[in-house]
Amino acid sequence: MKKNISKTYNVIKNSEFLILSLKNSGQVALRFIIGIINIKVISIWIGASGLALTGQFTNFLQIAGTFSGIGFNHGITKLISQYSNSTIRKKLIISNGLALSLGLSIVTSILLYLFSDILSISILKDIRFKLFFKLAGIVVFSLSFSNLILSILNGAKKYKSFIQLNIGMIISSFIFLVPMTYLYGLNGAILSQYFSGIIHIILALYFAKDINYKSLNHFRISFYISKRLIHFGLMLVLASSIPPLVSIVIRNLIISEYGLEVAGWWEGVSRISKTYLGLCISTISLYYLPQISKHQSSSQLNKLIHSTIKQAMPIVTFGLILIFISKDIIVKVLFTKDFYEMKKLFLFQNIGDTCRMFNWFFAITIIIKEKITIYIYSEIIMAVTYLTLVYLIIPYLGINYSTLPYMINTFIYLGVSQYIYRKHIL
Repeated sequence: MKKNISKTYNVIKNSEFLILSLKNSGQVALRFIIGIINIKVISIWIGASGLALTGQFTNFLQIAGTFSGIGFNHGITKLISQYSNSTIRKKLIISNGLALSLGLSIVTSILLYLFSDILSISILKDIRFKLFFKLAGIVVFSLSFSNLILSILNGAKKYKSFIQLNIGMIISSFIFLVPMTYLYGLNGAILSQYFSGIIHIILALYFAKDINYKSLNHFRISFYISKRLIHFGLMLVLASSIPPLVSIVIRNLIISEYGLEVAGWWEGVSRISKTYLGLCISTISLYYLPQISKHQSSSQLNKLIHSTIKQAMPIVTFGLILIFISKDIIVKVLFTKDFYEMKKLFLFQNIGDTCRMFNWFFAITIIIKEKITIYIYSEIIMAVTYLTLVYLIIPYLGINYSTLPYMINTFIYLGVSQYIYRKHIL
């Protein structure tokens, strides 16, 4: 027994991935708990229809956020990690990242204001929500700037500040969501994102002091750095905007076929999936992204990927199995009786989530290694495949099979990403 404990301790001690995961465990636990409470709050106070509409708006903000600069954040993490020994290049990366983020946020905010009427009707099916879209620039800039600072901290290996900033953002979002949803219902749930967005900007400014590069004092445009960041942006705009766009299309289909409340069931399962996978990805990314940037040879990269998968995937898979086994309890605890039929959607979703996590290791490597054209084509093809499956399955087989297209698509994409990885990375 003592020998086994000692062996386990040595495995953890010698694994940088596991050490960082343990350090990040407080943030992970907090994010999970608050994510679960958020689902409960929304499901009780605004119901299945409210959950579906807040999902629509949140997905729209994610898409807008990618066009305001979030798309090149992985590029910033990679470049800062890659040039960790060059203070001059790090200054250029940060200053050019800030300039791109600010410029794109302003352009995106203007477009949101001008087209608020159309967006309100298209996304939330009601013109009375147009004010939310007019003011969406606040959230867009908050998303862009706070994620920029997180990317810089991650690339610079300022893990303590990275974790603390994440915790501050999680708590501030929760503090506004609960009372505003209780007092003002759906409008309050949406408005809370604006107030928390302002706090996120303040927190990001505070933690920016830990970067210590004084980049704004040495601001200089570098076309080489900007070009590389824009290359990442082109890839990540698709990577980040296609999933929420597809979600909006699927919700609209379910609403038209089965109603707003039934769309809330699908959204409920998706929220659980996003909460869990978001935790897994955020934990693994903290270690994995800077490491990919450092490993230049194919053999080193392949060893890193398989080593990380070997350590991470058993834990991830166990969690997904636990979610499926506990689905009755999850629905009962997190939702109301209006969501009871949601239990039938878990099986395909959980299998799909397992494939998606395996796929993430290869897809993110393709992004970091800047295989732009290949990645863009693969994302578009898989999005079209997913929506084709959705329109072939959901209207004809019913809502109980609404997560089946997701499972099939993630399984296909796993094969596609492995093929791309072996052909163009190794």
